[in-house]
Amino acid sequence: MDISAENRNLKLTLNFVFSVFISTLMFSCGPTSGISHNEETEQIIDDVQWCGNAVMDSKNYDWAIKELNLDGDGNHGQKLFKQNCTVCHVLSDQKLTGPGLAAVYWRLPEPKVEWLKKYILNSDSVYKSGNPYAKKLHSEYSETPMTVFQRQLSDKEINDIIIYVVGNTK
Repeated sequence: MDISAENRNLKLTLNFVFSVFISTLMFSCGPTSGISHNEETEQIIDDVQWCGNAVMDSKNYDWAIKELNLDGDGNHGQKLFKQNCTVCHVLSDQKLTGPGLAAVYWRLPEPKVEWLKKYILNSDSVYKSGNPYAKKLHSEYSETPMTVFQRQLSDKEINDIIIYVVGNTK
């Protein structure tokens, strides 16, 4: 094979890899994104809401803090969500590796906050305890357990993530 054929093959391979990457990004995040046009300034304003980067009104965090009776910071939860959760979850009903988190709080068994904290820390342990909802999730998502966050996230950080998610999906 000559050098030009090798270059052409490399270029085709790189184009394919780049296309797959962009398609994956758009598939997993694109539907929840928003780019709006500001008529007054004729500028494109990027309100990106991709993969958990929702523009939040602090009133929603206040509501979540009160509703959940948690002490936490939804803005910090947003950062933590991006770092730890967006690989598998979005704040819509779109399923990725894990379930979409739209209205997740209302789907949880009682006591909701306690259940969610345990599940975030170690979903496999909740599943193995025989919890029916955890078993349902386990079977729906190809028996793929969530990342174990025990010893990785503090109780405060988990509260922050919960406030962010519930505040964005109520």
